[in-house]
Amino acid sequence: MTTPSFVNVSAEAGTGFGTSLQPSAPASMVAGNLLLCLVFAPTGSDPDFSFPSPWTQIEAVNNSGNLNIVIAAAICTGSGMAMPTITWSSYTSAHSYVFQYSGNLTTLPAAVGNSNSAQDGSDSSTGTNPGMASSANDSLIVSFFVGDASGPSGTPTSYTSELATTYDNVEVADYAVATQGNSSPAISTALSSGTQWITAQIEVCSEVGGPPTITADPVITTLRAPTQVLEATTTPVGAITTTLKSLAQQADVTVSGEPTPPPNRAGSRRIFIIS
Repeated sequence: MTTPSFVNVSAEAGTGFGTSLQPSAPASMVAGNLLLCLVFAPTGSDPDFSFPSPWTQIEAVNNSGNLNIVIAAAICTGSGMAMPTITWSSYTSAHSYVFQYSGNLTTLPAAVGNSNSAQDGSDSSTGTNPGMASSANDSLIVSFFVGDASGPSGTPTSYTSELATTYDNVEVADYAVATQGNSSPAISTALSSGTQWITAQIEVCSEVGGPPTITADPVITTLRAPTQVLEATTTPVGAITTTLKSLAQQADVTVSGEPTPPPNRAGSRRIFIIS
């Protein structure tokens, strides 16, 4: 199965001094795609950003200096989906981007796996993140960097850049992880001197969590002619339609009632009827 893919990112939207903002929408939104909204404010106080339903906050970091970020997620409902009005209590400037991904699980919180963050509230010349292990097969790890004075000097090693802007000092990149438990590379990137920064990583989970692994040989048991049953255990669970069709061709039978693949749960047992 395939890893989720970056589709596009919206234009920057922000406010110079206020208590709310509405991000711009990315172009060509598609129902079921995952949307990640990054909001950040260059302020020492915590703006207590609040997102309305159906948005779910994933990470919120205050670096105890002059920087705050929040990352929230939602499943796109269609091309005309309105972007949220994000509110906070104390007047400050704030900025936002919305990133769109495809090939993801289409419910929350399942579409987002692990997440992490790191920060430095003092003047620094290096921005870091330890990397993160994936919770499922075929995940996309999205790395966010925000600095108060400068962004990274380039895309982190082994990552693919999605957005790099010196105006907002933002770098967003991604890294594909094929196997559950493997990690995205640690990040250590040079900055201009005197930079406070925050990094965060978000795991985007694939639609079916990777290809199924058959942990026991399929067993064919004759119930009564001409009906038979194929039973298999998969970890993680996925569609085994190809196996069924191959078996049907060899046995000169047809597959009936092929089920929708079950959720991504290890060790599930499914029984398929062929005749």
